[in-house]
Amino acid sequence: MIMQWLVRGIAASLCMVAAILSARDAMIEYWINQTVESYMRGHAPVDVPGWIAASPRVRGVSIQWVLWTGTPKANEMPGIAANAKAVLRADPLESTALYQLGMVAENRRAGAGEHFFDLAERVSRHEVANELELEGLAAGRADNAAAIAHIDRAAVTAPDLADKLLAPLVPAIADPAVLTIFTHYADRPWFKDLIWQAIKDGGDPDAIERLIRAGSRHWTVPQTYQLSANLIAVLVAQGDFDAAHRVFSGLAPGVRAGLENIGFSAVSTDPSLAPLSWRMPGNDTASARFDGERGLSIVVSPDQATQVATRVTLLAPGTYVLSQTLIHEPSAAMASIVWDMLCLGENQTVAWHQPATSNTMGSSTSRTTITIPDACRAQAWNLQAVGAPGDMPSAVLLTNLGVHRQ
Repeated sequence: MIMQWLVRGIAASLCMVAAILSARDAMIEYWINQTVESYMRGHAPVDVPGWIAASPRVRGVSIQWVLWTGTPKANEMPGIAANAKAVLRADPLESTALYQLGMVAENRRAGAGEHFFDLAERVSRHEVANELELEGLAAGRADNAAAIAHIDRAAVTAPDLADKLLAPLVPAIADPAVLTIFTHYADRPWFKDLIWQAIKDGGDPDAIERLIRAGSRHWTVPQTYQLSANLIAVLVAQGDFDAAHRVFSGLAPGVRAGLENIGFSAVSTDPSLAPLSWRMPGNDTASARFDGERGLSIVVSPDQATQVATRVTLLAPGTYVLSQTLIHEPSAAMASIVWDMLCLGENQTVAWHQPATSNTMGSSTSRTTITIPDACRAQAWNLQAVGAPGDMPSAVLLTNLGVHRQ
């Protein structure tokens, strides 16, 4: 009987101890999360209970932030190592602590931490800081495949950091061997981010085009168009017309044919192809709407002149004939239009300017000869609508638009 009560007493004591330890662990977990959130907001945590702050796991979070954002002093390294070992005694598979031991070893001698970094990666491939250390070591020995594999793991784990992780890689895509490795990651969520970064940073255009081709199997058609069109727009803005024409020639034949004709079609009004396709911004004074086979329907306020449509083309220099038909309905005042064609480059110049008016209801067709100068290898077409005097909006339908080389 005494033994039975003794066993019950021990069991009750153990349950109480377990409950206390469980509560303590829950509090530590809470403060770990609070500490992480505080650092993510850019400041150290406040009001942390002393015994919580002394916990190796909580201290490990603070140490990780210091390692990630700065360079600890040499005299701090023994404390960092001691704390990491304390964490590992409680949890031998704590990848962050293994990473911190690796950083302590690296501080003593370059390359000495790789063993710990490898161990940390075996436990978890989601330690971004650890993957970046391994990437640096792999790059140092010119192991490009391993370096990019570590970047991949880091970018997948922390997509919000993708731009910072990928920006330093843009110059590397110009190396054919590195470019080939990158194409193997075309299905990754960060792959498109790499292309956008390369376009923004002026990366090698032919390499970017190859990346777009590799990724196109995993994206929608509009997503692919958008990347190609934006690359061409950047190249035109930079004056790199040779590269712009090379990228343009790589578009699907049907798309290329649709963009080579200035008229209104499903291709030439596809928003994903802007600025190579027609853009109709619209505002409080005027609007333009693609009305299928009928053409462009324009409405403009009285006595107002507003740009209603614009696009970029890559027509070859030469002589062309622009044809168009204006249709005015009796139910609205007659709007007129004004064309401007600019040569793009460092010094944009107006190569052609022409108002197009009609004084009669119904349809009116015109043909105009346009000469694109030899130095004009990319063109911007701007269409302006002009409202008639009075109190009512004006309207016009622009149809049968085309530019044909003589």
